[in-house]
Amino acid sequence: MNIHVVREGDTIFSIAEQYEVSATKLVLDNGIEMSTNLVPGQTLVIAYPKQTYIVRVTKANSLTINSAITLADEVGATIHFDEVSQTSYFRYIDNKG
Repeated sequence: MNIHVVREGDTIFSIAEQYEVSATKLVLDNGIEMSTNLVPGQTLVIAYPKQTYIVRVTKANSLTINSAITLADEVGATIHFDEVSQTSYFRYIDNKG
């Protein structure tokens, strides 16, 4: 776990990206709203997951892009595209272990 002290220009999304956690998780862990205006000097808890999974959409598995989008939405993840492997993927963070 880390404690982040908000600086001028920080946003929920920039902080989440810096610590490689989802913005949704950051908001939930800190009891704030996604629309919250952060104030310099404010502290945020950065809690790390017990387990992270990477889910890829490939021809070899039965996960279609539509079902991947639905699943990613349910867990608060963003779909990314890997140019090298030409596959879509998202990271799923399991905080329950």
